[in-house]
Amino acid sequence: MSDRLSKCFTRQLELLNKFHVIELANLPDTYQPSSGSYSFNEADFNSYAGQRRLRELAWRVVEEVGEMIDAERSADRLKEVADIFHFLLEFFLIAEVTIPHPLIDDDESDRLQYWFSYPTGSGFISPWLRFVAEISLAINELKNRGWKQTPRVTNLTQFKFHARRSFHAFVSACQSESITLEALLNAYFGKADENAQRIQDGV
Repeated sequence: MSDRLSKCFTRQLELLNKFHVIELANLPDTYQPSSGSYSFNEADFNSYAGQRRLRELAWRVVEEVGEMIDAERSADRLKEVADIFHFLLEFFLIAEVTIPHPLIDDDESDRLQYWFSYPTGSGFISPWLRFVAEISLAINELKNRGWKQTPRVTNLTQFKFHARRSFHAFVSACQSESITLEALLNAYFGKADENAQRIQDGV
């Protein structure tokens, strides 16, 4: 079985590159990784401007959570979950966060199938709050804020640990909404096609 998460990352990278051109045109001072690629390296993680960019990307995810919670119809909530997934994948791509299969180390295993098949408990807080908390804990590892005078090296291990946990929390939150893997993928790729059409139409 092919890895459907890889297909999602590939589709999101296509959109990321197209949206980045638009973003640079509208906001020429948008931070660009020092490598010249879309992804961050260690220098970017430790720079003030690079960390500000990661906080902005994380906020896009959180903002969509708010829109999803505010949506009244289940169909609208599913569309917002697709948007959450869109921005989460983009955040992972730029921050070079990988989601390994916990049991099998190859490129063909369907990681999404594994995680959606894994039973998750509700815990003591809302699954969506847990999701936001894990993203927040990842961002909290970025200590170089504008008002801080002494730069600090980012603990990338902890940053990526919490980022990966946010993915697991996202799956749990989808399950709490009775969103199946197939429903998520259909919504995500449908929204990806819609976004691609918007780019083409100049919307």
